Amino acid sequence: MGLLVECPGCKLRNSPKNKTCVCGVLLKRPVIYWIEYSDNQGKRRRQKIGYRKETAIYQLNKMLSQNNKEHFIKKPNCIGHIYFILCESSTLIKIGYSGDYKKRFNSLKNSSGSTLKLLGVIVGFNEDELKLHNKFDHLRKHGEWFVYSEEIKKFLIEARIIHAP
Repeated sequence: MGLLVECPGCKLRNSPKNKTCVCGVLLKRPVIYWIEYSDNQGKRRRQKIGYRKETAIYQLNKMLSQNNKEHFIKKPNCIGHIYFILCESSTLIKIGYSGDYKKRFNSLKNSSGSTLKLLGVIVGFNEDELKLHNKFDHLRKHGEWFVYSEEIKKFLIEARIIHAP
């Protein structure tokens, strides 16, 4: 799930971090913005937004809003693990859900340029993950990443996910 930019040359959709497309065209404004997300069947969807980055960000955040969280529930009532991963360089924490948290952690660790630390996991349902997202929504930075605050540390200690220092 995220923001994409369309190459004006080949029409390939790229990460907004890329300076040039694989075809060699510079990705500078004006570009057409797209958002990418998962629907309630887990299928990847892309939606063309237009030339305004602010509108694309707004639409992406709207998909994460309270009314649209069902778009991201891939398997309702599936038991799995809720994991807590700390990005040490940015002091952000990812609160996520996976059937195989070890595989998910390794995937995130390999694709991240930062040092990630698995703080802990609890057994739960994907709905439990959404409840935690709602509880800490005021600390949300983007997507499933939250500011690692004293409030979250206290929750992790009380839930016996981490030990008190």
